Amino acid sequence: MAGAALAARIRTLWAQGASPAVTLLLQRGRRNLEAEAPADAVEDFDAAITLQPGHADAWLMRAQALAALGDMQAAMSDLQQVLVLQPRHFVALALLSSLREQVGDRQGALRAMEEAVSLHPTLPGAAERLRALHDKVHGTGT
Repeated sequence: MAGAALAARIRTLWAQGASPAVTLLLQRGRRNLEAEAPADAVEDFDAAITLQPGHADAWLMRAQALAALGDMQAAMSDLQQVLVLQPRHFVALALLSSLREQVGDRQGALRAMEEAVSLHPTLPGAAERLRALHDKVHGTGT
């Protein structure tokens, strides 16, 4: 439970530092994602990134919207930018793992997930995901 509380606090700290305009754009983009309007969300997140390119969460959210649109390469590129800005961003690493697996890069997916778990050992579902990826990479899974 302490791990979850610490992870929540870290995510809160990452979210801080956004200007009021960026905060509004991120909220609108999040609502658009929830309403299954990822193209509109991308526009909101683009605007947030234009206003504050150093805000990692804007890049993360745009990556999520791009993935929802099926543009995995652009999404992974945005996740790399998140990691440039916040190298210990375990959420970005976990999402990167998922996207790499979707494009067939099982080894890359395993590496990203291992790094996410090294930063957040109690990441929900991580142990099972690591086992499954390890099995796939080493030929014991499908």
